[in-house]
Amino acid sequence: MLGALEGHGCRPRQSKGGWSARCPAHDDRRASLSISEGHHGGVVVYCHAGCPTETVVQTL
Repeated sequence: MLGALEGHGCRPRQSKGGWSARCPAHDDRRASLSISEGHHGGVVVYCHAGCPTETVVQTL
């Protein structure tokens, strides 16, 4: 996931509790995407600008 974000120029950076990055699903000028580990070991992806997770993942 982080490698794919880097490849799209989303500039992932480690933050408190996970990672933040520019969202690849919209024209993002600041890090509105949060990436973290879920309770059961999966990856949680959340765009604070409102992009659906499915759209973010498909964009990558």
